[in-house]
Amino acid sequence: MASESIGEWVDISVLVENPRNPRVNDQAVESVAKSIKRFGFSSPIIARRANNMIIAGHTRYKASIKLGLSTVPVRYLDLDPADADLLMIADNKIGEKADWNNDLLSEILTEMNGYGLELDVLGFSDEELSNLIDTMDVLDNNNDQYIEEDPKLTYKLIIEDLTEETQYELIEKLEAEGYKCKPLIL
Repeated sequence: MASESIGEWVDISVLVENPRNPRVNDQAVESVAKSIKRFGFSSPIIARRANNMIIAGHTRYKASIKLGLSTVPVRYLDLDPADADLLMIADNKIGEKADWNNDLLSEILTEMNGYGLELDVLGFSDEELSNLIDTMDVLDNNNDQYIEEDPKLTYKLIIEDLTEETQYELIEKLEAEGYKCKPLIL
């Protein structure tokens, strides 16, 4: 097992981009920069101790440059060049294997949107966010006509200004008819 340190803040100028990085990441730099600006670093850049070459975190590195940062968190690993290349690929590929629970994601995004939080730091496009947020308008505001049903969409209904008692009565009735209901307090 390779000897490793937990991490340290280093001058960004000592890091070296790996010219063999097969991941094209320029389109993600703006989103990662917004995330770093809002939350800081959730993960350090991973680099080979022997030559300061980046193994994982190329996008965080580019975003840091874009933000004008002089120091960044780095976790150094003592890996040979072959293992460093394998980790570089694995770091990018393994994340692709995960899927989203869209119902839960939609629920969280709707809640965050209700709080007025800026969701552009998440990396989703405006269209993706619009499709995920529960509070989509069911009516076309231009002419108050119902939007044609689209079988690819999940339709949701929000009824406003209910008392807690009325909300639970409606939920009971709708669930008895087989509808899936979630009480919301906004």
